Amino acid sequence: MHEITALVLAECPTAVVRRRLEAPQIASWVGPAVDRVVRAVTAAGMHPAGPRFARYLHVEHTAACFDVEAGVVLAHPWPADPTGRSDVLPSRLPGGPAALTVHAGPYEAVTPAHEALEKWIAEHGGVPDGPSWECYLTEPVGDPDTWRTEVVQPYTFG
Repeated sequence: MHEITALVLAECPTAVVRRRLEAPQIASWVGPAVDRVVRAVTAAGMHPAGPRFARYLHVEHTAACFDVEAGVVLAHPWPADPTGRSDVLPSRLPGGPAALTVHAGPYEAVTPAHEALEKWIAEHGGVPDGPSWECYLTEPVGDPDTWRTEVVQPYTFG
């Protein structure tokens, strides 16, 4: 059972890398991708202002592919690279109404948390409004039962 919290989020600037991935590739890609973003942010004299996250921008149901954006929240916008050589890009997590739950356990078992959010939103007269994201509150080391992932789904009232 997932406890759902309704909240209103402020828009947050982020630094991210993006990639189109098949579902089985996501778990092994996210960690190194976020590490690359953290190194770039630190080298630029900035610091993450929140947990590491991954956002699923588009799902192609027939191909089981996801456009994944992985990175960190920042206190100030990440500057765009005018040369286009860096794969670390500016982005943002949107503000507005959202439903949130915390998944306990391995990342591979997070799907029920997403489903619980969608069900809760529908039961409260809303509809999902844009892609969901996962904030990784703990590092994936040790006992997977101790891992915590915050799952967020923006919504609007239909």
